[in-house]
Amino acid sequence: MTILYKITDDDDRTALGCQWGAGLEHTAPGLGPLGGSGWLYAFTHPYLAAFFAPWLPYEGYRLWRADGVVGLTGSGFEVGCTHLATIARLALPAVDVEASIRFARAVARLAPPSREAEDTLADAELYVASDMPIWARQAAAMAVGYAVEGTTKLPLAALAEAATAGKRTEGGVV
Repeated sequence: MTILYKITDDDDRTALGCQWGAGLEHTAPGLGPLGGSGWLYAFTHPYLAAFFAPWLPYEGYRLWRADGVVGLTGSGFEVGCTHLATIARLALPAVDVEASIRFARAVARLAPPSREAEDTLADAELYVASDMPIWARQAAAMAVGYAVEGTTKLPLAALAEAATAGKRTEGGVV
């Protein structure tokens, strides 16, 4: 089993209504692509869960430590599991809009060039200037998703942690 992180809504449910809680576990057939109904989804790091939470179709996020059997790995921030058990609720790391933008910029500097990532990051920065923080966080998360598409070699967890602290990374200051 692998230590993972699961985001739920305030009622400990995911988007399709799956109930989670301490000691609850679910299985999935492990069929199809990541993004399909054949997998249970989890994040590889608590900061990545926090950065991508605005992408989820609900407000009021809860973070769970989970143990899972990983069957499919995407681009480094999310995995598909055939078995996942939520163990304990954790505090969701605080991620503000500025940290989201720093994270997206750092990933874009290290990732292969992507027009979609660049355009979406520019949109995120416009949302910041327009005082639309939730849209900015969503666009920043989407920009990271575009930037990492097709690659698994980026140190996403380290970049995410550094972005919240304003630390220097191999990609520059985040």
